[in-house]
Order: sequence, then structure tokens, then C-alpha cells
Amino acid sequence: MILASYALGAATFLVYAVCVPLSFWVRPPQAPVARHVVVALGAHLAGTAAAFVYFPELQYWLGAAAHWLLFYVYLWLFGAFYASLSLRTARWLARQPDRSASLEAMRREVIDVSFDDRIASLLAKGLIEGDASGYTVTPAGRRLASRLEASRRWFKIDLPGVWWVGR
Repeated sequence: MILASYALGAATFLVYAVCVPLSFWVRPPQAPVARHVVVALGAHLAGTAAAFVYFPELQYWLGAAAHWLLFYVYLWLFGAFYASLSLRTARWLARQPDRSASLEAMRREVIDVSFDDRIASLLAKGLIEGDASGYTVTPAGRRLASRLEASRRWFKIDLPGVWWVGR
């Protein structure tokens, strides 16, 4: 039953992987990561409950470990691709007629647009305020920045080589 328990975890992950794209068509917009977590939890609970009705001898923790390991790997890859400026640049270049562009065009069409999107998001969430002279962080923005800085210190993210070898 050990392999069957792992298979259950893999099967509930596959249900999740099929349902996530469908959820973008039927539910109103929400944060992508939150949507992934909700769908993964639903697939895990529904699949596990259904499996235990027919196979009560399955070992829950083995199936749960398989499901959530696959989910975390998938979510990590999703995050890497979703937010990757390098990937956006490569996709933009691939859509150009001659598959090339000047540095200025790339900056204007990819980096500036991404930066503008980030500013719009910070404004919409009330983390910054803007006027003709520039932008100012709000109290909510200061609290978030403080928490992020504390987590960076806790996980030692600023140390050389944490993310890139030889940085």
C-alpha cells in the first residue's frame, strides 16, 4: 500500500494541475498564488477523501507528502516563470519580426512596462502614494517593507552566493 499511497498523492496533484488552468476561466481574478493554494488544497482533500472511502488501508502521510512535494516544486517553477524579467525579455524578443531589438527598445518595452506595472500594483494596494513630485511610502508600505527586510535578514538573503554562484 506504500506505492498506492504515493500514487494517490501523484493523482491528486494531477487533478490540481488540470484544475488550476480551468479555475482561471471560471473564477473572478485573485492573486495567482492564492488560487494555486486553494485549488491544491481542494484537490488534495477531495482526492484523499474519495480514495479512503474505497481504500481505507492507504497511508495518508505518504500520499500527502507526494502531493505537497509536487505542489511546492510546481509552485516554485510557476513563481520563477511568472515573475521572471529575463523570461519576459526573451519572450518579447522572440515576438519581434527579426528576433532582435536594441537595448533601448528592450528597456522601453519590457523593463519600463514591468516597472510601471509594479508601481501600479503598489498604488492599487495602498503601499505607496504618488503625485506630480514622486512617490511616498504609506504606513502599510512601511510595515510590509519592515517585514520583508526582517525575513531577508533572517534567511540571510543578502549574503553573496545565496542565489547565484560567484555573485
